[in-house]
Amino acid sequence: MVDDPKQIWRLFVKFISKDYVDSLVEEGLLYMNNVEYFRKIENKDSALRGDKYEGNAFTYESSKIELTYAGIELKTVGKIDITYGHELETNLYCLTAINDYDIIKAGYDLKLSDKFKQFGDKAVLIPGSEIREFCNRVKKTAEKDKNIRSHPVCEYITSPVEYVDRDKHHGPVGIYRKFKEYSWQYEWRIAIKQNFQKGAYEHFKIGSIKDICIVTDTEELINNLKCEKK
Repeated sequence: MVDDPKQIWRLFVKFISKDYVDSLVEEGLLYMNNVEYFRKIENKDSALRGDKYEGNAFTYESSKIELTYAGIELKTVGKIDITYGHELETNLYCLTAINDYDIIKAGYDLKLSDKFKQFGDKAVLIPGSEIREFCNRVKKTAEKDKNIRSHPVCEYITSPVEYVDRDKHHGPVGIYRKFKEYSWQYEWRIAIKQNFQKGAYEHFKIGSIKDICIVTDTEELINNLKCEKK
């Protein structure tokens, strides 16, 4: 049986400021901002880190639904977005993740966007041979942390992000879908609910990852990453 290229992960990357490299590498701190934080970030580039649609539960084409209130039909045009209030307090940790499907789709010439330089001057790499171990440490930490639980609509707390066309999509979005203008990020994320505090969750530590990661400059990685067909 041929392996699914979407399930063969070659590289995880966390682009990060040099000021936070030690806490990630030495302690394994996965600092998790909440959905509200990402919704409120203002970018010169509309598809950088901030996303006003982050955490949308549904997006509908108004011509395909009937919206009524107190027996009165409410006429709308364009897209209708629905977000649940609780979703604003979902905490996220976001990585860039490259699999074989991404490489094949790029014609074995995959290049990372220069936009990543705005995420931080350092890149913490987890090579394919260590990704399973990284995920195991995330899983064990999640199981031990009594302050957190998985997202209510997801069986697991981790998943790659699926990118959809906002103009064409009609239906559920959820925490593991984003609109296609963000597809350059190749995002893989951890999503949790927590009862410790509102805002960022600062206590998700998986332990040192210096044995399974490589630290380099963001610019160096972007300029020199090569995907070659064997």
